[in-house]
Order: sequence, then C-alpha cells, then structure tokens
Amino acid sequence: MRARGARGWIDGSLGAQFIAILTGVGLLGSVAITLLLAIVITPGFDRLEIEAAAAQRDRVAAMLAEIGERTAAAAGTARPGDAPAAYSVDALRPLAGRADARLRYRIEGGGLTIVARADHMAAIRRLDAAMLQRLTGLGVVIERGGGSAIVRDGDRIAATLPLTDADGRVAGRLRLSMPRDLSALGQRMLLLAVGGSTLLLLIVLAVLRRSITALVLQPLERLEAHMLAVRETGAPTPLAADPRGDEIGRVTRSFDAMLAQLADLRERMAAQSYRLGQSESAVAMIHNVRNALTPVSTILSQGLAQPPAADPALLARALAELAGDAVPAARRRKLAGFVAAALEAEQAARAERLERLEIGRASMRQALSIIGRQPGDLHTRPHVTPCDVAEIVAQNAAIARFAGALPVALGLPTGPAWAIANRVVLSQIVGNLLANAVEAIAATGRSGRIDATIEHAGDRLVLTIADDGEGFDAARSGQLFQRGFSTRSDKAGGLGLHWCANAANAMGGTLTLESDGPARGARARLTLRKDGADQAGTRAAA
Repeated sequence: MRARGARGWIDGSLGAQFIAILTGVGLLGSVAITLLLAIVITPGFDRLEIEAAAAQRDRVAAMLAEIGERTAAAAGTARPGDAPAAYSVDALRPLAGRADARLRYRIEGGGLTIVARADHMAAIRRLDAAMLQRLTGLGVVIERGGGSAIVRDGDRIAATLPLTDADGRVAGRLRLSMPRDLSALGQRMLLLAVGGSTLLLLIVLAVLRRSITALVLQPLERLEAHMLAVRETGAPTPLAADPRGDEIGRVTRSFDAMLAQLADLRERMAAQSYRLGQSESAVAMIHNVRNALTPVSTILSQGLAQPPAADPALLARALAELAGDAVPAARRRKLAGFVAAALEAEQAARAERLERLEIGRASMRQALSIIGRQPGDLHTRPHVTPCDVAEIVAQNAAIARFAGALPVALGLPTGPAWAIANRVVLSQIVGNLLANAVEAIAATGRSGRIDATIEHAGDRLVLTIADDGEGFDAARSGQLFQRGFSTRSDKAGGLGLHWCANAANAMGGTLTLESDGPARGARARLTLRKDGADQAGTRAAA
C-alpha cells in the first residue's frame, strides 16, 4: 500500500519524477566513477610501485658499484705500510707476486666483504646490514643465493639484488625492503577522487534539480494555469483523454486540443479561401477574363486606328498612269518603284496585323480556357501536372505587350523550367502579375521594363516578375492580398492578387510581393514545387 502510494506520487508529479531520475543518476554516477577510478588509478599506482622498487634496487646497485670502484682504486694506488683509513677501506694486504685487477664479493658472518686486487696489493671493504641500511635508507638483509625479483609482502615490498663478481660468479644477494608508500598514496587518492567526484556530482545534481524546477516545472505550471483560465473564458477547447497525470500530461492535453482546433481551422480557412477566390463571386472570373481580353481590345483599337500603308488614291492614279502607252520611260520607272514600295509596305502591315491577330486569338483562347474550367472546379482544388513555367511566361508576355497604352520592354527566362502546377491556373496567375506590372508602369506615365527570371532553390522553383513601375510602401505589403484592396484609388476590384495568392496556395506554392518603396518598382515572387523528373534531368534528356 505504501509502495503504491509512492508510485502514485511519482507518476502524478513531474517534480517527483525528476527527483527520482536525478537520484538514480547520482547513484549510478557515483558507482560508475568509483569503478572507473579504481580501474584507472589502482593499476597505475601498482605499476609505479614496481618501477619505484626497481629504481631503488638500481640505486643500491650503483652505490655498491661506486664502493667497489673506490676499493679497486685503493688497491691500485696503496703501498705497503699505508693506513687503510686513508683509502676508505678496512684493510690493505700486500700480495706475493703480481695479480690481475678484479673485484669479488664474499658473504662472511652475515656481512658483505668486497675484495679488490690490483698489482701487488689487495684492498678489503666490509659492509654489514646496519651500515647498508644507513647508506640506502632501506631495510637490507645480506643472504646467500641469487636471482632478481620484486615481490609484495603485506604493507612492504621486497626487491632482491644479486651480488655478481667480475668473473660473473654470484656470491649472494641483498634483499631490500621498503614500505608501500605509493600504494597507500594511490588508495588515498582513490578515496579522495571518489569522495570529491561524488560531492561534485551531488552539487551538479542539486543545481540541475533547482534549475529544472525554476526553468521547466514552474513555467509549465504557469502555462497550465493560463490555459485553464483561457478555457474558463468560454473558448471551445475540448480536452482529449491522456493517461499521464503529471504536468506534462496536462499541458499535452491542452496543447493537443488547441492544436487540433487550430489545424482544423487552418485547413477549413485554406479550402474556404480558395473556394471564395474561385467561386464566391463571378467577379473573380470576370476579372481574369478581362485581363485576357484586354489585349484583344487594344489590338482591335490599334488596327482600326492604323492608316493604310499607302494612299489608295495615289496608288490608283499610279496604276492608271502605268496602263497608258504615252508614259515616258523615266516616269514609268518612278511609278513602278512607287507601286512596288506601296505593295511592300502593305505586305509588312499585313504581316504585323497577322501577328497581332494571332496574339488576339491566343488571348481569346486563354479567356475561353478560364471560362471553360469554372463549372467543374469551383469547389475542388486544381489538378496539377508538370508545366513549363518559362513557356507559360513567354506566352503571357506576348499578350501583356498589348495590355497597356505605353510601350514596355520585356526580359524573359530562357530554357525550359518545369514545375508542378495547373497550367490554366498558372497562366492566369502569370497573366495577372504581368498585367499588374504593366499597370504599375503605366501609372508612372512613361515607358518601362519588366524582367521575368526563374531560380531553383532545392525542390522549389521561384519565378520573379520585377518591374520599374510605381512600387508601393513596404508597410502596406500585408494588405495587398486582401480581397477588395487596391493600391490605386482610381481602380475598383482588388481581386487579382487575392485570387492569385489563394490559387498559388491551392497548388502547394506561395506568392509574395516586395518593393523598395514608392516609385522604385516591385517584385512578385511565385514559388512552386519543382517537377521531380526535371530535377533528375530525365525530362530534359527526353
């Protein structure tokens, strides 16, 4: 019963969960640090202890070698009758006959005797265990036997040093004994490291607990209280069931409800905005049809106002005069040249009329396509397929040349650029943007230029239509896509950009407008999904 109460307390409180987690982490961390330090420190100090014992043995061996060298030097320089103390030896004995210089060790009476012979003299140096202990500062035992080894014996470590004569004979050995200071130091360091790291870990855990409480738990409680207050005001926020009973569970339920509602509202608003842009009023369709038919009106007006290439009366008189036989040769040549020039001018004017009529027919065809897709697509998203954006821009640019009264220079993208879109809808968007650019230039009262460029940004294709027209205040950019809003007071409607933005969104794209300020032009950026086949290069290869 008590265990179940503790479990319920932990499950019902995020703070209790953090305490349990931090406590577990602290215990595991302490154990892990202890094991790690024991694995790292203990073997290291054991190795250092062996190396230190070997170094002490080498030091004693060097000391004995130095004593042997002094003894040998005494044997080589002393003369009969000299005092041994003058040569730091215990005895000097003359030898009968000449002897080879060599050094020997002897174990006598529990002590070590060093005998050095040279020429006619032998020098003897006697060392007992007590003397060697004073010289080395170590425990020394002189014993017979051989071999070199380092062994641990309780709280001390012993190292044996073999005593080898000059001829390689082992006379005995010194057993050196020293305290295991490094092991004791290693144990103290291990305890200190474990204690210090554990204390540091506890301090870090305490700081983390305090920080989590201040930075996470308390803000969550404030957020929860705020959300409850919002819910009490009457906001329709249904709560979903959540098995968790802690603070995160309550916040999750509140956020899930809010996010579900916001997602549903956003989806409905997106679909409704597109349907409103397409079908809430026939004005939207008429607006697009008007943009498509405006060039037709311009072409017809210019065609009706255009005078004939040659004066019909003059041409008739010239032909009549050429029909007579009494016309002088020089006059006939002039008349023939006039008639030929008139016919050539008429042919050029006819070719220009045919070109404009072809553009007018394209405008009519686009208007019919706009009207033809409306009845079945009012309440559905447009069907999208791969489209060549550069081709659609070029077709609409040819039509846009006749959308205004003033001449406009056009810069167009080169090469195909495939995106996923509805061809008819995309053509309407591009036509609207070009028409707006032409109107912005016309509002300045001068000729201007429009540049259309296409860029690739990852899996997106960006079409930019830039003009040097009247521009707009950047502070009003948020209003440009509102239905019924227009930057020009003399123009009614304000449906084009609103519909274009909704149509771009319905095709999975975006539409934005930028300007550096009034009289500094504007830039429309249409972003669409790039065609996968075009990204892989297969469409160009095909």
